Amino acid sequence: MEIFIRESKLEDFFNQNGETVFVSTFHKVKGKEFDNVFLLLEDFNIATDEAKRHLYVAMTRAKQNLTIHLNTNILDNILIENLERIEDREVYLPPSIIVMQLTYKDIWLDYFINRQQVVSLLTSGELLILNGDECLNSKGQSILKFSKQFIIQIQSMKLKNYELKGVKVNFIVYWLKEGAEREVKIVLPELSFERNDSE
Repeated sequence: MEIFIRESKLEDFFNQNGETVFVSTFHKVKGKEFDNVFLLLEDFNIATDEAKRHLYVAMTRAKQNLTIHLNTNILDNILIENLERIEDREVYLPPSIIVMQLTYKDIWLDYFINRQQVVSLLTSGELLILNGDECLNSKGQSILKFSKQFIIQIQSMKLKNYELKGVKVNFIVYWLKEGAEREVKIVLPELSFERNDSE
């Protein structure tokens, strides 16, 4: 059981009967099935056998309804019963708010080793204070730091006019560093970016 839990990913435990939208890559849905599948294929190139396999895997995940949004003509020659084609030429503005659920890759894991006392006092949903590349609790104590990779992603969001406005505790989970004897509690936060259209 312990090995199963350690090797599982958060998305492996989603409730298929709930009203949840599960967002995934082609790779992560292999072996899973869903009543309704929506594929977003932006400039998708089907020239390679690997791309065709990926598309096949994605399309065959649908049990009842398959909806494909694309901006190419790669599927124009397909004719099947109950196929409906809708051409949408409307221009859509970027969303005003983007919410991100951070993962192990987005935070500095080793930083939590010396933060166990303050992390143990946190609860899911608690707001954190953004302070550069770190987040503080309501007492001003440092809780977590972002990974170097995620700091680059924040800068990339700024270039798209998105400003990081809110951070809250999403999950508090255990992490075992390779070679360590004891697990460490870590925080996986939820971040809210707001679009600044005034620039």
